[in-house]
Amino acid sequence: MFDAERPTIAYCDGIPLLNLSISHTSDFVTAAIGKAPVGIDYEKNHPLRDWLAIAQNYFSSYEVSWLRNQTAHLLAEEFIRIWTAKEALAKCCGEELGKLLAIPTPVGELATWPEPYSKYRCWGGSPQQDTYVCLVGESSTKFSPIELSGTYRVDFNGAASREVQLRSFHAEGRLP
Repeated sequence: MFDAERPTIAYCDGIPLLNLSISHTSDFVTAAIGKAPVGIDYEKNHPLRDWLAIAQNYFSSYEVSWLRNQTAHLLAEEFIRIWTAKEALAKCCGEELGKLLAIPTPVGELATWPEPYSKYRCWGGSPQQDTYVCLVGESSTKFSPIELSGTYRVDFNGAASREVQLRSFHAEGRLP
């Protein structure tokens, strides 16, 4: 069955053979390809942005309250982690980003998404200072993020360089 919300690479008997998600920020690009639906988002910190004002317009009151208690540096970092998780989830499950921005994300400790999104798992990492990437897939799917995605720095005058492995932050502890 074709799903216009989630890009796929090929179909066989109406079933996607490969699912695709792509994201970019500045001169960085990342892609995730998997047999199951995947979503990926890559963002860069822009020091002049008012992250709290953006959060007040789009995030839940719980998340805004939590972000208010962060230092200026942590505010930007945690905002970007929350945003990339929500955008990657939107790409993976095919929901509109606007709908997912309003649901509270378990911040500080990302244990599980609220229903009906609890079946999704997140991996995230900071491949370079002031950048963050998040990959989302269904937790029932047996895969590791390295099987699904490589992240590359792209030089517009040359070839892509260095692969960055994503790390899991779904199961326990603070966001990495």
